[in-house]
Amino acid sequence: MNTRPLSVCTKDHEALRALTEIHAPKAKLLLDCTWGKGGIWRGWSDPPFHIIKSDIDPYGKPDLLADYFNLPFLAETADVLVWDPPHLEDVGKNSLMAKYNGHATLSVSASAPWFIMQARRVLRPGGLLLTKIADSVHRGLFSMAHTDVCFSASGGGFTVVDCMIRVRKSSPNGNWKRILHVRSAHSYWMAFKKMY
Repeated sequence: MNTRPLSVCTKDHEALRALTEIHAPKAKLLLDCTWGKGGIWRGWSDPPFHIIKSDIDPYGKPDLLADYFNLPFLAETADVLVWDPPHLEDVGKNSLMAKYNGHATLSVSASAPWFIMQARRVLRPGGLLLTKIADSVHRGLFSMAHTDVCFSASGGGFTVVDCMIRVRKSSPNGNWKRILHVRSAHSYWMAFKKMY
């Protein structure tokens, strides 16, 4: 028996499925503008809508190469827009993250207002914006990126309609010698509706 709350998931596709089924059940066209290698979709092989995959990096073989700050789509084209930006801050102009992600030297909080303008233009009225956001501690400073994205979206013609927490199955490891905050164990899937 699954005792986990409905607002919590351990895989990204669980959040994508739940949030689109609830808030965009009739969606026909979804744009994933940060495709990467398509990792967030693993486990959901038959979504009921057409997905256009775009990314600034050709590595994951997106349908088209595009910068999410300048999406090459006509106004009011998509029913759903997915944004999973790089969640690292201040990685440096010469880093691999900057090379592969273009805007990785910008924090999610700094990127959000620019992206929200594109999302508002591309989504149909009532369209759904899904974004995966992770808070962070960097150089001893706590960044609540999810609240910054909420403020940017609210100021850009969107309203928050839902939120899911994506938890890690295991604790972070690798080069991290100590945990700097408890939020390193989860990220948020935020759902926004375009108001007009």
